[in-house]
Amino acid sequence: MGFLVARSLNCFNLILVAAICAVTGCGARSSSPSSQAYVRGVQLYRAGNPDGAERLLLSAIERDPSLITPRAVLGEIYRDRRQYEKAATQYEQLIRLDPYGAEQHYWLGVCYHLMGRWQEAAAGYLRSLRLNPENARACISLGAVYLSLDQTDKAIESLRRATQLDPLSAEAHGNLAVALDLAGEFPLAERSYRASLEIDSTQPLVLRAFGYNLMRQGKPNQALAVLQQALANDDSAITRKRYADALAACGRYDEAREAYEALLQRHPRYSAAMNALADLLISRYRAGFELDESLRRDALGWWRKSLEISPNQPPLRTALEQWNLSATNIKGSR
Repeated sequence: MGFLVARSLNCFNLILVAAICAVTGCGARSSSPSSQAYVRGVQLYRAGNPDGAERLLLSAIERDPSLITPRAVLGEIYRDRRQYEKAATQYEQLIRLDPYGAEQHYWLGVCYHLMGRWQEAAAGYLRSLRLNPENARACISLGAVYLSLDQTDKAIESLRRATQLDPLSAEAHGNLAVALDLAGEFPLAERSYRASLEIDSTQPLVLRAFGYNLMRQGKPNQALAVLQQALANDDSAITRKRYADALAACGRYDEAREAYEALLQRHPRYSAAMNALADLLISRYRAGFELDESLRRDALGWWRKSLEISPNQPPLRTALEQWNLSATNIKGSR
């Protein structure tokens, strides 16, 4: 779901209330076979046996299709298994039976979101918010789907609302920062990144995005400190590359070269890192009055490797031709 991480929230409170009612005789059908199957299914689910729970819950619904809560539990079981189409089917049926429950509209939106059905996901979140306008979770999810739809202004509006509803949500502030970044509002995005990290300083994705934001604002030294912190929590290829980019931007060229080369030892097909390293080598070659031919040769070598992996890079072919011509000119002048 993009930057947003969908959290599988438990519906145990709902389950517990319904199960207690069934066991203690609340409601006219508490001792019916469908209710017994439902209660036993909930018990199995809570005991860590979702397969057994699924069979009993489906049996309860087959006996009494008007039952509501078993469908909510089944929806959660299928979400946990990442069977989003099956989960969506349960929520769709649940909404037909009870169209006024904000939660089922929200979870249907989540299922559509995770299936890449952005417009339907947005519709689900909006229906949930009409029923419960104070749900920060739905605002965050709606903002994320708007980002997927390239509707940045709507995303910012929804995510800003989420931060107002839940000022202590690191996720809300982090998502708002990403949306502001995409809108080119870099200083405002920086403020939101800082707000998110003040709440939770260990978010690797937020730290990485914040480092990139600082780079684009021309603050490489600050970016370097943030990306170093990001590396402590997320030693991924992209974080290593951005850290090397920051070293280069700070003028620490030898360290940047070492960082790119170490990254490429771990990820030998990472063409973006090859291109960045080649650019660094060519910049050092030019800064040294084009005297150190080893820098130019190494840069050409990395560009060639990058093109072997990703042939459709016209700017690289242009650079390769330009700096090959440079070598021809040098030989011709001798």
